[in-house]
Amino acid sequence: ASDETKTANTPTVPAAGLGNGPLSLVVSGIRQLTPIFRAIELRDPHGADLPKVEAGSHLKLPVILSNGKTAVRHYSIASNPARRDIYEIAVLREDQGEGGSAFVHQYYQLGSLLHCELPKNDFRLSSNARSALLIAGGIGITAIKPMAQTLAASGNAFEMHYAAASQGDMAFGDRLRRDLGAQLHCYFSDQGPRLAIDELLQNADKDSDIYVCGPSRLIDAVLEAAKRYGFDEEQVHYEHFSATKTIENRPFNVVLKRSNKVIPIQANQTVLQALDDAGIDTL
Repeated sequence: ASDETKTANTPTVPAAGLGNGPLSLVVSGIRQLTPIFRAIELRDPHGADLPKVEAGSHLKLPVILSNGKTAVRHYSIASNPARRDIYEIAVLREDQGEGGSAFVHQYYQLGSLLHCELPKNDFRLSSNARSALLIAGGIGITAIKPMAQTLAASGNAFEMHYAAASQGDMAFGDRLRRDLGAQLHCYFSDQGPRLAIDELLQNADKDSDIYVCGPSRLIDAVLEAAKRYGFDEEQVHYEHFSATKTIENRPFNVVLKRSNKVIPIQANQTVLQALDDAGIDTL
């Protein structure tokens, strides 16, 4: 019986690859960054240059959930935007989730073929020359790291503040220390002192742009402190690294105003996931 259960729950990955988007990518490298963070390197199957991206870009990659349904998940492109040969993502394995991250960890193997949409960007660096304050929490570093690399290459003044549970949970830690030196400030919950957002923004240059990616509580703390210490709203840029689930965890429907389509949202889904699963482009 156990063998039958295992077989029934094992996703069948199509030989032609997952997804049906216009951009074909092949997994060309896998690195275990920490016990729960895995980096996946993606290339063009024929070695061609990939579409140009800027810091803050992301990919919508195909996965098969634990319920057997095919879906997409959003992953920041964490590699240096100046590179055209690869995209790199980093995925946090969440065993209590719907199975998307677990699928990436288990089934994205060397040679795996993916067909996805072209990269998109809703978290761009400002075009002005102001100094930048970069704040990352946990896996939020995947969106912030390319910003630091872009700013360093352009000569813009910046500093990065990176909070993680422990030094062992610090994704890209060796590379960031090597490349950023004194511009990098790290905070580990198991060691202290922790990242003090209030103090950081109180003492920050009030002409700086602030970029933050991480858990909702981190973003909320930055937004509140920025307002308290005189930063304009346009100076604060943020992106959640994961969608927030509905508070009451009950099924409900979303009506799309333009098309009048009714999209059912299950209790274990976010609105974004349901729209993605229904093939609705939300970006």
